[in-house]
Amino acid sequence: MPQKSLLTWSGYVFDSVYNPSVTDEAPGAKHRLEDGTDVEDHFYLLPVPVQAEVLISDVAGDGTGYVAGRADAMYLSLLQDLGSGTVSDLTTADRSHRDMRLMLVSRTRSAPEGAARLSLRWEPVRRASSKDVAVPVKYTSTIAAGKAATGKKTPTAPPAATQTKAESLIIQMGGTAIFGG
Repeated sequence: MPQKSLLTWSGYVFDSVYNPSVTDEAPGAKHRLEDGTDVEDHFYLLPVPVQAEVLISDVAGDGTGYVAGRADAMYLSLLQDLGSGTVSDLTTADRSHRDMRLMLVSRTRSAPEGAARLSLRWEPVRRASSKDVAVPVKYTSTIAAGKAATGKKTPTAPPAATQTKAESLIIQMGGTAIFGG
């Protein structure tokens, strides 16, 4: 009797699935106060990676029978999807994950040949979006900011009073004034 795969992605149906791992994490945003204590004012969800070890065989687990080279062909096809950044929904025995991209394919040769044991890891693709927002007229201004002088500045001589004070201090310290005038 054909067995339903415990993991599917982008049309792939794996014969056996071992050690599926899903990591859900929601750390808090901590901020240090002046007295050294931390305050946590909100939390956020991190992307949920999914890992699994799978077995692909030349004898399909769906009951379709022996197909020579099936395991190697699926392995090479997974590598192609890894390189092209294919994004698809991933379904495990527990739940579905939207927009997952294959991030890792690691193959362990199995004996006899005719099977491929793979370690796979998927991570969600996060997309940014934007939209234009109208700003009410009362929050806008028609006055432009003033011009700021930028670029290299030419030094100017200090005022006479500052120069006289500097000469006095040097003479008091036992030196000779070197300012010309």
